[in-house]
Amino acid sequence: FFWSFMHSKFPLIQSRIVSSDVELSEDDKQLQKLGYEPILHRGLSAFSNFAFGFTEVAVLASISSVYGYGLSTGGPVVIFWGFMITFLMNMVVSFSMAEICSAYPSAGSVYHWSAQVVPVQYAPLCSYICGWFNFLGNAAGDASFAYAWASVLNAALLASGGISYSSQGTVGVSIAVLTLWTLLNCLRVDQLGWVNNIAAYSQILSLLIISISLFAVASNSNSFVFTHYVNETGFSNDSYVIAIGLLTSLYSFTGFEASAHMAEETTNASVEAPLGIIYTCFA
Repeated sequence: FFWSFMHSKFPLIQSRIVSSDVELSEDDKQLQKLGYEPILHRGLSAFSNFAFGFTEVAVLASISSVYGYGLSTGGPVVIFWGFMITFLMNMVVSFSMAEICSAYPSAGSVYHWSAQVVPVQYAPLCSYICGWFNFLGNAAGDASFAYAWASVLNAALLASGGISYSSQGTVGVSIAVLTLWTLLNCLRVDQLGWVNNIAAYSQILSLLIISISLFAVASNSNSFVFTHYVNETGFSNDSYVIAIGLLTSLYSFTGFEASAHMAEETTNASVEAPLGIIYTCFA
């Protein structure tokens, strides 16, 4: 069943002929040339496509959830310079992914690409492996984001003098958040796009407010930010501590390929989806 399914899905293995009386857009014509049948509604603008990637990365939530981890695995010096290094490396990756996305702007994204760029006999296996790794990574990322949001809410309640909830309460709030996200994904893509647009604007505004506030009240010296090293891990090997400390920055960049997943639902996808990947990583 698996091999029959994979052979029916990928044009390098078996082309699919699209026949329709409906006038196809240039985006759909490009997919048709690949032997790929376009069936999804193109309701996303360029900004909406970017918003999907930007809110998937959710840099504010990412940093908030792993900041304590970063402070104990290297401290400020590893957080700051690690972020700069991982930013540059991820920009290189984003350029590569954007180039592939421009050639194959399909909803399958990475698992479809993997089938297109390997020899035909390996296409189903590579696509299967890539698809499952991508799914598991996104599932783990969504769960961790939900748990992080519940933890931040708990901390905010405690800081404001309220009553914090237990670990079981944190898990319960996380499940409620995941349920809400599931319900939101039942909306039509253009409606969901507006939700993501609002989320993107709110994140940008929040980042500006927090950044300005931190600069205004910062009391530590520049040397503390750029050179202060902390090791509270129990490991004596500084190289190892710095390596695991880089996870703080790497975690903040997960999900910038989301714009590619929405390519088949984006107008002018071969241009806007690749730009969405790059802009998400840069932002």
